[in-house]
Amino acid sequence: MNLERIPSGIMGLDELIGGGFQKGKTYLISGEAGTGKTIFCLQFTLEGLMNGKNTVYLTIDERPAHLVQDAATFGWDLDEPIRKKRLNLIDITPEFSELRMGKFKGDVENQKILDEIRDQVKKVKAERVVIDPIAPMFASSENQFQLREYIRQLMFSLDELGTTNLVSSIIDTGSNMISKFGVEEFFASGVIVLWMEREEMAYNRVMMVRKMRGTPIDLRVRKFTIDSKTGITLYG
Repeated sequence: MNLERIPSGIMGLDELIGGGFQKGKTYLISGEAGTGKTIFCLQFTLEGLMNGKNTVYLTIDERPAHLVQDAATFGWDLDEPIRKKRLNLIDITPEFSELRMGKFKGDVENQKILDEIRDQVKKVKAERVVIDPIAPMFASSENQFQLREYIRQLMFSLDELGTTNLVSSIIDTGSNMISKFGVEEFFASGVIVLWMEREEMAYNRVMMVRKMRGTPIDLRVRKFTIDSKTGITLYG
């Protein structure tokens, strides 16, 4: 069975992943700070909006107003789709104030965010969901089994929405892991990793498609640029 493919919005990527993301699946975008994770998520969002696909975008580490301003520096207008209720840009930081204070109640907090996502998807009839980033939703103090279960529950619940989803995860600088907690990648249908690679006296941004279920992939590392007008462009 051939599932419908959803364009990523990243120039040069779709031909590497069978024509785009599989509809209704959840994908992980991970990388160190400054590698372009949020820009990737914004391009995915904008590609959908330009083609009539409404989106719910949940931000945790950045205020929605700042995200709108950042997008505007690339010439991307988020204000209009927000006004037209085609984009729901939500700051869910308050939901996790207890988590940041070390009072995380895993099942309770997890259910709250899942209910919020479902409500917002229905409200704007969204076909895409972005969570940027996923890490602050979980307390690193939780034991590995509980943490794995909370992330599994979230990822599987996203798949049940019928939307195509991106979640981002930061990688600590110098770490050999490909996600913050080392478990996110197991439950995502695909994993794309971004990082910095040193070349003589300069650093290049590079990308690798690490995992893509149901899709033959090329594991070569490819450079990409971030342009002030087009955003991320993959080459090589």
